[in-house]
Amino acid sequence: RNLSSENQIEIKVPAAIFELSAVELDILERVTKGEGYKEIGSALNLSPHTIKYHFNKVLNKLEIDTRGEAIHLAIQAGLIKGKRHTDQII
Repeated sequence: RNLSSENQIEIKVPAAIFELSAVELDILERVTKGEGYKEIGSALNLSPHTIKYHFNKVLNKLEIDTRGEAIHLAIQAGLIKGKRHTDQII
């Protein structure tokens, strides 16, 4: 069943998510799809170390600590295709 609007949890999305660079957004999208730094680096012709550096910039800009938090915020903001929390079926 779908959650009713009264049971939905609102997630505040930091404004900084809309200020990420094109490279940062690309990396965030690829991380969301489950790609690792090595795989992303290969696709973008960058070293895994450079990918990790850019991803850490994403975490810092969003003031979060984990990959999971970054993915969750990206989906909530509608930047990355995926099911929004409020659309999940329980």
